[in-house]
Amino acid sequence: MNRSKHPMRERTLALSAIMIAFSLVTYLERGDNHPNGNSLVKGDVQDQRITMTFPRKGMIIHPYSDRPGFQVDRVRANAAAALQNTLSAQGKRAQGDSRIRETRARAVERDDEVDEEGRFTESFNLAECSFSSLGRHPYFILVPGYQLTLEGKEEGERVRLTIAVLDETKVIDGVETRVVEEREFRDGELVEISRNYFAICTQTNSVFYFGEDVELYEQGAIKSRRGSWRAGLNGAHAGLFMPGIVLLGARYFQEVAPGLAMDRAEIESVTEVLETPVGRFTHVLEIEESTPLEPGVEEIKFYAPGVGLVKDGPLEVVAIQRPSQAVRNRNPLQEEENRSEPNGQVVP
Repeated sequence: MNRSKHPMRERTLALSAIMIAFSLVTYLERGDNHPNGNSLVKGDVQDQRITMTFPRKGMIIHPYSDRPGFQVDRVRANAAAALQNTLSAQGKRAQGDSRIRETRARAVERDDEVDEEGRFTESFNLAECSFSSLGRHPYFILVPGYQLTLEGKEEGERVRLTIAVLDETKVIDGVETRVVEEREFRDGELVEISRNYFAICTQTNSVFYFGEDVELYEQGAIKSRRGSWRAGLNGAHAGLFMPGIVLLGARYFQEVAPGLAMDRAEIESVTEVLETPVGRFTHVLEIEESTPLEPGVEEIKFYAPGVGLVKDGPLEVVAIQRPSQAVRNRNPLQEEENRSEPNGQVVP
């Protein structure tokens, strides 16, 4: 039980005790006599060193007791000290209550920050997965020859982005991954090439991201490789790029490279409808991407079933290049899922 719940009762009792002590001092200084005619006080009042004797428990007060006494001024000092102690204790209790409230408020603020910024899954138990560098996910195709082209205007510049699944693999952190190359052009000038490494967990059909090699260009020359990372180096490990089971509200890290790349995703919708230059898509997945390395910066991307990325901010898909029959995924569980009509689904 919290004793501080009854501060007024404690304050009243303390003040009552102090008032009784001061009344006793006043009574003694006046030199009033005991009801039986014997004085409780002996000594010179003007000297203010009046001695008062106190009996043992159960004994009658006697004015001429030889037992050790104490001075009235000491009674006054003790009473003042008691008042000071009471006020100090109440002050400390108030400070303690204030600190508790502040601590609780900070905890709530931290929880709010965690709710807003944290609680993204970053551990995926990859030891349970058998990985494949070839396969299909309803929202991500990892088959050589598959290519998407997106275009749009951003900051007044005409942007063109190509995403191509290459017939090339690379072992990253002991896993054979598929190379997916992205090329970005602004007003016709190459500004970035990134080689991204993906593999699919055959048990869950989740797509994992094992890193990327980035080349940033300026006037045709490499200016920087900022943003490059690989799982297994400098504390980095694979992130979840696309979960095998898509759940509304799911939050997860796509990249886990502390200090270098920490992109994370939150599934905002699984029922969007989108019109693009290549057709109309339904059951579109909407994902909000952010990173703790750049607080406040968010990107919205849309993925269509059987196609993949169809909108990235102002960029929209304008062309879909399908893989040849010879390299199509042979997973029968996904085969029928990825067949469809030209209303947004891929037809080989």
